[in-house]
Amino acid sequence: MGILQNLKLWKNNVTHIDVHGNEVTEEVPRVMPPPPWKVIALLDLKAWLYFCLGLAAWTADGYDFNAVNLVATDLSTAYNKDLSDITLSITLTLLFRSLGALIFGIISDCFGRKWPLSVDLWILAGLQIATAYVTEFSSFIAVRAIFGIAMGGVWGLAAAMSMENMPVEARGLFSGLLQQGYSLGYLIAAIINITLVRHTSEGYKAIFEFGAGFTGLVALTIMFIPESHIFANADGENAGQMPFRIKAAGVWRDLKVASRSYWKMFLYCSVLSMGFNWMSHGSQDIYPSYLKVQKGFSSDQASVATIVGQCGAIVGGAICGYYSQFFGRRLTAVVACCFGACMIPLWTVPNTWSPIVAGTSLIQAAVNGAWGIMPILLNEYAPPQFRGVFPGTVYQLGEFALPRGRPFAA
Repeated sequence: MGILQNLKLWKNNVTHIDVHGNEVTEEVPRVMPPPPWKVIALLDLKAWLYFCLGLAAWTADGYDFNAVNLVATDLSTAYNKDLSDITLSITLTLLFRSLGALIFGIISDCFGRKWPLSVDLWILAGLQIATAYVTEFSSFIAVRAIFGIAMGGVWGLAAAMSMENMPVEARGLFSGLLQQGYSLGYLIAAIINITLVRHTSEGYKAIFEFGAGFTGLVALTIMFIPESHIFANADGENAGQMPFRIKAAGVWRDLKVASRSYWKMFLYCSVLSMGFNWMSHGSQDIYPSYLKVQKGFSSDQASVATIVGQCGAIVGGAICGYYSQFFGRRLTAVVACCFGACMIPLWTVPNTWSPIVAGTSLIQAAVNGAWGIMPILLNEYAPPQFRGVFPGTVYQLGEFALPRGRPFAA
């Protein structure tokens, strides 16, 4: 479905399935988006509510995952293991995320965004506490594997809730902002690592305790919001009274129809996500340890470099998301990737502080600029009735390539 159209980057081709089940491709004129302040003014109160909570959920998810990256050397000391053994926990987290995306995505497309996302975040909060207090390395590995299942469910649900309630003209800008929740979570974790972990008797446990509290707060807030009104309207007024058996049969029928029509797009999006995940995790996960072990910087210096890099990421994501509304999602991502490739020497070669921090900021702006288009791109490619499971699953399937490369990176 429209795979070859993705090679025509300047042509703004839109491919969709019409009401008769036929594949239709149309060339849509490019229209320069309104100024950012006018785009922001398009959102009503409900759109802001859904976006902010989707962003908060993804921020909590990003924090929870990257907490291990920032204290990896502390964990290796605590468990008397090599750093490569600690990265096994990161590998397992990534490996099980696809399962979580599939499980929570299907539940979300059946029963709504609100409760599945809230329950998922409560599970994450509990697993953060477990991460802090398990005493055996084998238990630590098991907890992080289960953590991966819960983590995998967050992105698809948060993106669906945020993007499906967003005015069309604002989706580019706010897609870029939404995706930077991951960077914002990483940024918060780095700040906590500097200000709390290094100055409390709890040590590395403090970063997980704070994450549990933050994630639990987001989960609690989501419990008190109304259901996504786009999902509720699409589901019909009497959906709440519909017997589970009838509901499940309808979802299964829609799933079979979508599988026949969208399988090529599913494969394409999975491969695309694979490349993007390599780019993102390859430039972030082991980088604090790289700065400490290979470059000889202190833990605080590595955390500051991470903070500066994630600030660049947030700016890059917002800019690329906004201009993707005119240049198109794919062309914007390609330009960002090319710019990032040019920044690799500045990001890796210098041994002095200022140049390597500048390189970190620029490459994260490029990486997350490309990533900024993914929430809206995958939602636009998804079957309308499966905007929870399709984007989340293809996003997480892209993680499957990472475990092979991670031990080499470590």
